[in-house]
Amino acid sequence: MKRWGVPLAVLVVLGLVPAFSLGWARAQQRGLRLGIFDSRAVAVAYARSEIHGKWMQELMDRKKKAEQAGDKERIAAIEAEGSQQQRRFHLQGFSVAPIDDILVHLEKGLPAVAEQAGVDAIVNRWSVVHKGAGLELVDVTEAMIAPFHPNEQTLAIIRDMKDKPPLTLDQAEQAD
Repeated sequence: MKRWGVPLAVLVVLGLVPAFSLGWARAQQRGLRLGIFDSRAVAVAYARSEIHGKWMQELMDRKKKAEQAGDKERIAAIEAEGSQQQRRFHLQGFSVAPIDDILVHLEKGLPAVAEQAGVDAIVNRWSVVHKGAGLELVDVTEAMIAPFHPNEQTLAIIRDMKDKPPLTLDQAEQAD
């Protein structure tokens, strides 16, 4: 078995190199396709979703238990957690604050979003600072918000913000 280990590994690698090269060559021929999404839209869809509603309910249940127990320290900590989350949503929904805490709810579906859109990668549209020749930007925002099942009111909010630039973090913090 030892005798075949290294030659077998070399054959596997050599077998993968042409497959990788072929995929890279196709990407070079068609150009790089980058999926972009509006992080504000994802934040709004999440904040108005059932997933977030469940989190809020759990937070309120924890607070109620703390109140029943007369645990003022725990009540204060839970209120601070809620306040901090509200501030984060404000910055995420109106500015360019990172939404990593929201993206964890989407990570299993991202390969399917990329495949359906035919993109090589997905990034926050506010992170694209330069678009070179041969780079095609494909908006995948709708696919990114779909798992949160936005209602018509949420979609209207998202449509309304689409053509408006995000606030800077300083502006959003001042408006908070």
